Amino acid sequence: MTNIQFPALFCYSGADEMLRLDNRAALQSLLAETHAMLPDADYIIDSSGTEWLFNHEGMPYPTTRRWSLPQLIIRVQQHFFAQAQSCVSKIQAADLPSLILMVDNDEEL
Repeated sequence: MTNIQFPALFCYSGADEMLRLDNRAALQSLLAETHAMLPDADYIIDSSGTEWLFNHEGMPYPTTRRWSLPQLIIRVQQHFFAQAQSCVSKIQAADLPSLILMVDNDEEL
């Protein structure tokens, strides 16, 4: 299907909240509900920093954008701020997979 590196983050376009995808099964479950996705707008950030968009069939494809650790830290801080979490400026991680694992995987967006 894809070479998405897990864990990964699913991001709705225009929203700060994110959903963690721990494995391919979680991605397939998400893809089963493609009616909620905006093609070429909603995206995944995988643990290698690769950004993936969705085509009109709901299948992910990689973009040329690569997220660095500092960029993704800011994005995860926005996620926690949107959920009214305190001390978001203290959110730090040693690498992308560790940062992604800070985001809950069972949240409703």
